[in-house]
Amino acid sequence: MSSLRDILKLSSVYTILGFLPTASRIFLLPVFLTFLSPEDFALIGLNTLIASLLPLVMTLGLENAFVRFYYDYCRKPELLKVYLSTILIFVMFSSLSIGLLIIPFGELLFDALFKTKEFTFFPFGITALLSAFFSCIYIIIFSLYRNKQDIRNYTWFAGGMFAATTIAESAAIIVFKAGPVGVIWTKLVVTGIITLYFLFKVLRRNGLYFDIRFLKPSYRYALPLVPYVLFGLIFTSFDRIMIENHFDLTALAVYNLAMAIAHITDAFMQAIQSATYPMVYSMLKEDTQKNSPQVNQVYRFIGLIVLLIITLLIAGTPIGGLNFLNPKYIPAIELLPLVLISYAFRYLYV
Repeated sequence: MSSLRDILKLSSVYTILGFLPTASRIFLLPVFLTFLSPEDFALIGLNTLIASLLPLVMTLGLENAFVRFYYDYCRKPELLKVYLSTILIFVMFSSLSIGLLIIPFGELLFDALFKTKEFTFFPFGITALLSAFFSCIYIIIFSLYRNKQDIRNYTWFAGGMFAATTIAESAAIIVFKAGPVGVIWTKLVVTGIITLYFLFKVLRRNGLYFDIRFLKPSYRYALPLVPYVLFGLIFTSFDRIMIENHFDLTALAVYNLAMAIAHITDAFMQAIQSATYPMVYSMLKEDTQKNSPQVNQVYRFIGLIVLLIITLLIAGTPIGGLNFLNPKYIPAIELLPLVLISYAFRYLYV
């Protein structure tokens, strides 16, 4: 088994690459804050919120099971091919089916959840459903390349998604003066094209198979994790729905900015988890008792990184914010330390 230093060295590469898709939103923050009104920024944030919640309903955690069970089948290539194809086909089918079931009730759900009349199911809910569908596929392909340690395809996938969405959304806002709906559709089309391209690439190489017997053990593992993921999403999401219901879009935009900056911590934490979990699963699969000390060291290292990021954000945001922010967004600086403290507890929870 590799030393902790080797593990962290390899993990750092995948952490940086895994952070790139999320980093697109961070790089775009100055564009959003400069060229869009706070109300438009808030509407895009609500759409992103819905799109991030839906994959949990659509897959019921099957993507988490794939990361775990990959190591049961990776030494048997033919079994792995069937398992991968089965998971991809079932996730696409379940995502599409659940999406179609939601559509007839979309307007009622939006009327019940949101006060803002501009935030309607058509087009915001439909685009969120489509984004979630592509996200369900994206997560599995992303996990496949990471588990295989296929650094070439992993780089093209993560780097391509980051570059394409950042450039496309920037052009939509700055060049074509697109509003929130145009920006959302731009991102959706670009992510959809890239995701489908890599999906066809994976299936062409892997082949199409389906064996329902693989689903039972996967869901036996995945379903108990659903409450954990659900509470995590509530932690990061439900507060925005409450703010939208009790205040206005400008207040939501201020809160969204504080959360977007704080989310850098969460994005790094998720990227580190994505980079280290496969190694953790592999070490525990090999010899749980022998490798437990290394696993504990990995988690302690993640905690130190989270603490460092929180410190840098608290120290650096007021400097950048006071010099460059629209005055309407200044209250976000006061909110940020409180939000970041909660992320320290979130690390302990994870």
